[in-house]
Order: sequence, then C-alpha cells, then structure tokens
Amino acid sequence: MNTRRLIRAGTRGSALALWQTEYVIGRLAAAWPALEFRADIVRSRGDRDQHTPLPSLGGKGLFTAELELGLRTGTMDIAVHSLKDLPIADPEGLVTAAVLARDEARDVLISRRGAMLDDLPANAIIGTSSTRRCAQLLARRPDLHVQSIRGNVDTRLRKLDEGLYDAIILAGAGIKRMGLAARVTQWLPVEWFTPAPGQGALAIQCRANDAPVIQMLQSIHDAELAQLVHSERQFLAALGGGCSEPVGAYAVRDPGGITLQAWFSTPDGQRRWSETVQDNAHNAGSATVAHNAARAAQAAVGQGNSHSALFAQENRPPRIVLTRSRTEDLADCRAVLAAGMQPVLAPMIAMTAELTAQELAAAVGKAASYDWLIFTSANAVRIFAELWQAAGGTPTDFAGVAVAAVGPHTAEAARRLGFEVAYVPAAYSAAGLGADAARFAGQRILLPCSAAGAPDLVSTLAEHAADVVEIPLYHPTGQTLDAFALRALEAGVDVITFASPSAVRALHGEVLAHASLHGLLTRCPLACIGPQTAAAATELGLEVALISETHTMDALIRLVADTFSTPAKAG
Repeated sequence: MNTRRLIRAGTRGSALALWQTEYVIGRLAAAWPALEFRADIVRSRGDRDQHTPLPSLGGKGLFTAELELGLRTGTMDIAVHSLKDLPIADPEGLVTAAVLARDEARDVLISRRGAMLDDLPANAIIGTSSTRRCAQLLARRPDLHVQSIRGNVDTRLRKLDEGLYDAIILAGAGIKRMGLAARVTQWLPVEWFTPAPGQGALAIQCRANDAPVIQMLQSIHDAELAQLVHSERQFLAALGGGCSEPVGAYAVRDPGGITLQAWFSTPDGQRRWSETVQDNAHNAGSATVAHNAARAAQAAVGQGNSHSALFAQENRPPRIVLTRSRTEDLADCRAVLAAGMQPVLAPMIAMTAELTAQELAAAVGKAASYDWLIFTSANAVRIFAELWQAAGGTPTDFAGVAVAAVGPHTAEAARRLGFEVAYVPAAYSAAGLGADAARFAGQRILLPCSAAGAPDLVSTLAEHAADVVEIPLYHPTGQTLDAFALRALEAGVDVITFASPSAVRALHGEVLAHASLHGLLTRCPLACIGPQTAAAATELGLEVALISETHTMDALIRLVADTFSTPAKAG
C-alpha cells in the first residue's frame, strides 16, 4: 500500500497555469522523492468571467480567492500563483512560503503584421487587459486605440490572428514558458514598459500553521529573488494600490545593493512619474525607501483622472476625430487625451512641397537682407526649415531678422527649429497680423507660405509700404482614408474636428466614396477651427456645431471637451 503523503497543489486551469504548477511539482518531487504530488484545478472568478474588462471586475484576489479558500478548507496543501496576481498582504491564516523561477520580467508586443510598437499605424487596435500596459502604451503612442482583451494566452493569440486586434501586449515569461517566443515581435524595454511588481515570478502559498509544508517549500525558495520582488511590492504597497493599478516596479541586484526602476501613472499615461531608486543591501525593499518613492510619484502624477473607466465600454471617453496632417494630428493627440477624450486619427491633408531646396535658396537670396520673416503656419515653419537646411543653410542665417508667427503653436514650432520669435499677434490669424500692419511699415518681409498664399495679408502690408517677398512653399493635398482610420470611423465617433477647408472637402469626398460612412458628417457634430473652415463645411450643406473663437487646435480641443463632457450618441 502507498503510504507516501499526498501534496495537493491548487492551480488555475489555463495551459500556462498548469505549466507553472507542473514546474513547481517537478522541483519539489526532485527535492522530496518520498512525497507524492498532484495538481488540482480550480476556476477563479477572473477565469469564469472572460468578457468583463479586468479593471471593471475590480476587487483584490480576482485570480486567487478560490485557491486561498481551498487552502483554508484543507482541500489543497499548496497553491501556485503568478506572484503579480497576489495581494500585497498575506491573507489571514496563509503565508507565501516560496518565491521562484523568474527568468524574464519584460512585456512583449506581438503584432499581426510584424510591426514594432513605434511602427504601428495610427488608430491601430492594441489588446491588453492591464491598466498599467494601457497607460504605458498611451504614454508612448497616444494615437493608438487600446481595447480590453480577455482569455488565456492561446485565446488572445487566436483573437489577434482573427484580426480583432492589430497587436497585443503580454508578459514575456508566459510566452517563453508556453514555447511561443517565436511569435514575439518586440521585447519591450523596461524603461518604456516597467513590469508589474513581481511579474514573471512564481509564488507558492500554504497554511501558516503547516510547518512541514513550509519546510518543504523552503527547499525551492529563491531568497535572492524574494528580496528583489519584495522591494518591488513595497513600492506598490506604499502607493496603496493593488495588482490592477498603473504601477510598475522592477528591481535588480547591483554592487551597491538593489536598484529599483519605479513607474507610476494616471491610467491615460499622460501624467506619469519614473525614477531609478537605490536601496542598500542591508535595507532592501525597506518601507522608508518605498514610502519616499511613492510620495514623489503621487506628487508628480496627482490624484484622480477622467480615465478610470478606460476599459468600460459603456462609460468610454468621447472619441474625437483629428483630420489635420499626420504630423499635426500626432501633436494634437496629447491635448485630446489630457482633456479626457480619445483621439481618432484620420489625416485628410498632406503637405506637398512646391519647389526644391535650390529653388527656395534662389528665391530667398541673401537672408540678412530682410527685416522680418513671417510664418503663417507651423507647416510653413517645418517645410521652410527642411528646404533651407537641404540647401545648406541654417536658422542662424536669419539671426539679425525679426521673426513673427501667426500664433503660439507656430511660434513654438519656429523656436524648436532654432528661430527666435519676436512677435505673435493678439488674434491668432493672418488677419491678426494684418491688424498690426503698421509694425511692418516700410520693412522688407520674407513670407514663406502655402500655395494658396495670404492675399489679404500681403495687400494690407503693401498698403503700409512694406516690400513683401512671398514664396509659395507647399500646397495641401487631399488624402484617402487608410484602413485603420476607416475602421475607426466605422466603429463610431462622437465629434469630428477640422482645421482647414481642405480637410473638410477631403473627408466629405471620402464619406461619399465609402457606403459604410454615409451619413457620418450629418449625424456627428462638427467642430471647426475658425469661420473660413466652417464656411467650407456650410457650402457642402453640413451643419457646424462648434467654431473656436481662438484659431488654434488647442483652443478647439478645449471647446470640444467643455461641450462634450459625456459621450455623444452620434456615430
């Protein structure tokens, strides 16, 4: 008769959980050949509900409560967990007696077409069930759409392959353990994607009064790893958070003790804090170090934000369509997110150069011969600087020339490229520049602008005896919707913004060309940057809901946020 003691190991039923449990059993069986081991499968609440986004399920112990109940009732002797799923404090009567087996803590990106994170198209749909990963994605790529994804590793990969997502983010440890490393598109650096505290490590719980089992588990316990993950979890504890919070912490041993990479953010990723914290070897993971780091993180990030229900589709942020050029839309994404809304990029305009670098240099002549250099758009700044540099020049060629910009966004673009801006009109428009034309009276002015020019401004300046050299730099070209933008618009949006008549006309043409978009521009509120853009929409028979008094995208985005504080029903 077999008299060996049976050790029952509780586990979740996924292939990854079973792999982890069999790994632990194998380690224990090698160390304790006189004992018998068996894996007993338990379904947790998190496993039973595969549809509700994890942040909406909420609660501590989402994947652990049933296993802990089995330990308390004596139906199992040990429970094998992913350490990151465990609450910080041991439940009453239970103890985490062993930590082991972290050979990989990083996250991985797996994309359907092999694109790296920075190469994914705007509006690409990224699947993750983690608030932390969502925040880290949006911090780096605010133009992406993050959607909840549930299920085990195989299920998530199947959903990706079926085209429900363009890419997914998963824990690298699980991918390696399942023999799926060949599927990885990109191993994400911990500087971008600081892992969840304890990620990649296994933890084994047992009853606190079961001394023989505790002794058995100590034989496979990794004390060095335990010290590292304790440091990570102390930071999480000091923030008062649980495993669903947007918190990252990753500790490594170095000659001076422990170095902890700590990360904290709002769920939208726009207010975030990241530091490398040193802790000496004798005070590893101390509450003092963790407390100080947590206070610094909270002070930098602040409390509360409008994205706490980011994955709750019934309470999602308004989806705001941006239709400027791709470069400009990316710059607007952060303002949209900061206002508590979700950006949808549908760039309808591209800026095409009208002349070569050599032609520009010939048209400009001697830079120092001008009194003023006037920019009427950020696009004019960018294209002028690119062509001038290609011709062998630099912004310092205009060091003695006063620079005027139509508004703060254009001025910022000019300063970034090395121009010193001397003047911005009170009214951010070409008309605003013209209203102060006396400032430019009798001056020689270089005006690089779009092919459409600025005829009213030029004539006003000429009335004040200004000598204006107008150089058509570029012309706006209407764009077709790419597959990602088309899918985003078909899925439903709440407000469409326009910053130029060209964008209005281009999107109107695309709506007519796609049956799936018919009615979009009549059922969805339209917001325009100024009266000229609004007039273009009216000429097409469209109704404009909002016109920004200040003609900047920042002002328009603020106006939209103030007006549409809850999702609209359109789209």
